[in-house]
Amino acid sequence: MKFMSKPSKPIFLALMVFVEILQFLNNSPAQSLEIKVKIEGSEAKVSGRIVDAPEGTGFRDLEFTDSVAGQSGYALRVSALKFSNSEEIWDGVRVARDRYRSGENGFVSFEYVMDLRPPGLASMAHASWIDGERGVLAAADLFPNVGANLPVNANFELPAGWKFAFGIPKKIRINDPQREFYFISKNPRESEVAGGVANVAVDGEFKFTDADAAKMVAEIIGQYRSVFGGKPRDKISVIVAKFPDDAREGRFEAETRGSTVLIMSADLTNASQSAQRLHAQLRHELFHLWVPNALELDGAYDWFYEGFALYQSLRTAVALNRIRFDDFLGTLGRAYDADSKIVTRHSLIDASRDRWSGFNTRVYARGMLVGFLIDVEMLARSKGKRSVSDLLRAIWKEHGPGSKRADGNEAVIAAIDKYPELKPIVLSYIRGSAPIEWRTALAAAGIEAVSDGSNTVLRATAAPTKSQKVLLDKLGYNNWRNFLKKS
Repeated sequence: MKFMSKPSKPIFLALMVFVEILQFLNNSPAQSLEIKVKIEGSEAKVSGRIVDAPEGTGFRDLEFTDSVAGQSGYALRVSALKFSNSEEIWDGVRVARDRYRSGENGFVSFEYVMDLRPPGLASMAHASWIDGERGVLAAADLFPNVGANLPVNANFELPAGWKFAFGIPKKIRINDPQREFYFISKNPRESEVAGGVANVAVDGEFKFTDADAAKMVAEIIGQYRSVFGGKPRDKISVIVAKFPDDAREGRFEAETRGSTVLIMSADLTNASQSAQRLHAQLRHELFHLWVPNALELDGAYDWFYEGFALYQSLRTAVALNRIRFDDFLGTLGRAYDADSKIVTRHSLIDASRDRWSGFNTRVYARGMLVGFLIDVEMLARSKGKRSVSDLLRAIWKEHGPGSKRADGNEAVIAAIDKYPELKPIVLSYIRGSAPIEWRTALAAAGIEAVSDGSNTVLRATAAPTKSQKVLLDKLGYNNWRNFLKKS
């Protein structure tokens, strides 16, 4: 058999042609979606075109987001949709509540009108809207999906006197519409905090001051940076805005998307309660900047990022002396009672998958209880040297910015399973649906559970052992006492 030391001429020519094709593709401009948005009154007039899309391409449909945070009907706000190519303009045909079809001809341009009247208080932190004072522009529901993951170059034209919070330019490059939403207003009051790590905007009048809000954001970010050992990939934006006047006292909705936190709120009459409630909202939402927003994880693992957000928020509140240890125990007791009343049980994984079909409370309450059980088990096994913070830091280190994409449930459970004492929790409560049994964990932590007839009441043991004192101290039992001593 004869071996050749170099390719024959036909093979060589074929390789040359292939290289030239690759070179052509590399030098060809990538397709993108160019969109112009003009806000007029309560409507957005939107026009778009696919840049560098050759005639006769396969773009046939436009799909709009119809459901956000358990609320549906957003796609029905679209009207007057038209398609066009270089030769003609024609009407789009609605083939589903969230989809329009262009017909046999492929389109390269489109236009439509979106009704931006406020969709209801439950949606005002999650979807696009505008009223006389302020508004939200969420790329995920304002822009359509053309059937390809194209980056968007968006050009906004706002009403006279309006502006984006934090000086965001009116021309924006958007690579992932699911991560981007923007707050617009006539007069957002802005400040920079945490050494330039975050911007804070307050819009509307509240019992707490703008300085109070900025201080809260800074101290909570400081706590979470120490827990995770790092900061999110992008600069943090926090907006606290006033609900319409007809919202009941204390009503709020919140959303954390990408690196932006938005809290829509109706204030409380009592100034102290108003500040405390804002701090609680910020603790929960700022946690999401790390988990899940900066993790390279996919799938429905809501039990972890919602349940642990609640639990870590409680731990942070105790650490910052925002709540008493009794308040910490009271919240855990109420979560236990909520979980105990569930008749038809599901695993946390199943509940997360069907979260918006009536399982939201289970995801939050049961997820928080699992966070507590993991914390106690880690503290007990290590004699106070390891806690749930070590687990969170390990997950952040392995799956934070720049890591390889992975399934959220598999990644988190794999991290938990590295601690042998936690495997029964995974089997019984995360993968399984057993009722929460926490007597052993409570005893290890020096906590007693009693009933007042209808509710579970948790309290610290009157005469804790040495090991129980260690865990009680780590959980924050003495934080308030230590604070008073320092004061």
